[in-house]
Amino acid sequence: MNRILQPLLISLLLIGTIWFSFPLKSVAVVNANTISPMRPLPHLAQPIAINEKTTPSSNVVRLALQHRFNKGKPLPQEQIEIPVDKITQQPRILLEAIKQNFSTHLEKQSKPVQLNTEIEWLLSKEMTQTFGTLPKLSIQTHLDSNGTGASQLVIPADQRKITKANKTGQANFDWKGLNGLLTFTNQFKAINSQFDFGGLKITTNQGFSLSWDATTFQGLFDANLRPSQLDLKLPLLKLQQDDNNALLQTFIFQFNTEKTQPGLELGNLKLNVNHFGFTDKGSRFSLDNLQLTTDTQEQSNFVNYGIHTQIGNLSIPNIFTNSELGMSYLSHLVFRRLDTEALLAIQQTARDMGQNNPTIIGIALFGKLMEVAPQLLAQSPEIILTPFLVKTSQGNIEGNVNFRIDGNKATSLEPEVLISALQGQLKFTLGKVLLEQLLMSGWLTDLKKEVENSSKDKKISESVLADLKKQAQTKTKQQLQKYLKQKWLVETQEGNYKLVAQLQNGKLIVNGQEQPFPFAPNKH
Repeated sequence: MNRILQPLLISLLLIGTIWFSFPLKSVAVVNANTISPMRPLPHLAQPIAINEKTTPSSNVVRLALQHRFNKGKPLPQEQIEIPVDKITQQPRILLEAIKQNFSTHLEKQSKPVQLNTEIEWLLSKEMTQTFGTLPKLSIQTHLDSNGTGASQLVIPADQRKITKANKTGQANFDWKGLNGLLTFTNQFKAINSQFDFGGLKITTNQGFSLSWDATTFQGLFDANLRPSQLDLKLPLLKLQQDDNNALLQTFIFQFNTEKTQPGLELGNLKLNVNHFGFTDKGSRFSLDNLQLTTDTQEQSNFVNYGIHTQIGNLSIPNIFTNSELGMSYLSHLVFRRLDTEALLAIQQTARDMGQNNPTIIGIALFGKLMEVAPQLLAQSPEIILTPFLVKTSQGNIEGNVNFRIDGNKATSLEPEVLISALQGQLKFTLGKVLLEQLLMSGWLTDLKKEVENSSKDKKISESVLADLKKQAQTKTKQQLQKYLKQKWLVETQEGNYKLVAQLQNGKLIVNGQEQPFPFAPNKH
C-alpha cells in the first residue's frame, strides 16, 4: 500500500499552499521550449530541472502548471520536478518552486491583473494506471494597481476505488476537497491565509483505514514568511492497521507573536487536545484533556517565559503489573530574567541558518549560546517549578523547585565558579508504592532488553519473565535501601518518601546532610 499512500501524503503538502504567490529569489522551471536559468535558493537544495523527455518516476514529485492572464489564451505548460527525498528533508522546497514560478510571471505583467492557474500531478505510467488522473489544484489570483492581491484555491472533492496492477491491493478514497483564500498587501508585508479542508477517508482490503474530519487553518505571515498568528482546528484523525490504531480528537493549536523594540520575537501558544491514544501490539497509551499554554513577558532588559501544563488523565503501560497506570498531571514552569539581547542574538542565528541540516543548526546555536552565556548569567536568571503534581491511585508525586544563578558570582564559565554562583532548593514528596512501581518497571525493562539482546529468540517465556520480575524487585529494594542509607530519601509517617535539597555557597544539603555535588569537577 506504500505506492498507493505515497502520492496521497505528498498531495497533502498542498494544503500548505499558503505561500504560493510569494516572491522568491530563484528556482528551476521548464516549459515545452526553454529551460530558464537556475540560481540556488537560500538555504534550500535546488529543484531538478527536467525536459519533456524525462521519464516520470515514483521517486520524484512532478507537477505541470498552466497559467492564463486576464482570461486570455493559456500559456505553454510548464513543469517542475523535485525528488521525494528532498521534499522529505525540506518540505518547503515544493512550495518554494511554485512560488518562484508565480513570481516570475507576475513580475512581467502590468497591474491590475488576473491570473488563473491549474496545477496537475504528473504521475509515472505505473502510478497513473493505478490512480488515474488526480484532481487539479485551481488558483485564481487578482492583483490591483497597488500590488494588493488575493488568491482563491480549490481542489475539488473526489471519490475513487484504486486497485494495484497485481490485483492484490484495493483502496477506497473519499477526498472531501480543499478551499483556501490568501490575501496580501503590497510587497507582501502581511499575508493572511484561510483554509478549509473538507476531510479524507481511506479504507483498504489489507486492514488499513484513515479518517480525517473537516479541518480549518488560519495564519498571518510577514514578508519573510514568519508566522505572527496561527490557528489550527482538527476535530478528528483516526488511523487503524489491523489491531493497532491511533486516535486524535479535538486538536486545537493557536500561536501568536509580538516583536519587542530591539527586534526580539516573543511567541505564545495554546494547545488543547481532548483525547489522544494508540494501541500497538497489545500495549495501550491514552491522554485526555491536555492543556498547554505559554506566557512570554518582557520587563526592562530581560524576558520571563512560563509554561503551564495540565493533563486530566494519562494512562501508560505498567509492564511490571501488566496493567495500566492512570495519572493526572499539573505543572507551571517559569524561566525568569533572561537577557533580551542574548536571546535576540540566538534568535537571529536561528533565522540566518534557515532550512539547513538540523545538526548544523544545532551546532551553530550551541556556539552562539556559549558566546552569549556570560551575558545571560549576568542577569541572575531563575528557574521556578511550582506546582508540580502527579496524582495516581498508587500515590502521588508533589513538589516545587527554585534555582537561580547569582550574576555577581558567575564571573566565568568554569564549573567551580558556576557551582559557587548557583543557589536554590527543591522539595518533593513521593508515594512509596508509586516510586517502587516506577523503579521496578524501569529495572524490568532493562533486564528484558538484556535477555532479548543475548538470545536469538526474542520472545521471553513466562518462566523467564517471572524470574526477571523477581530480579527487578530485588534490585529495587537494594536501590531504595541505598537511597535511604545515604539520606537521599527519608521516610515520612504518611507513607511517603521525602526529598528536600538546598544548594548555597557551593554546598549541597540533602535532607539535612551534606552530599557531594553531582556535577562537581574532579579535583584530582
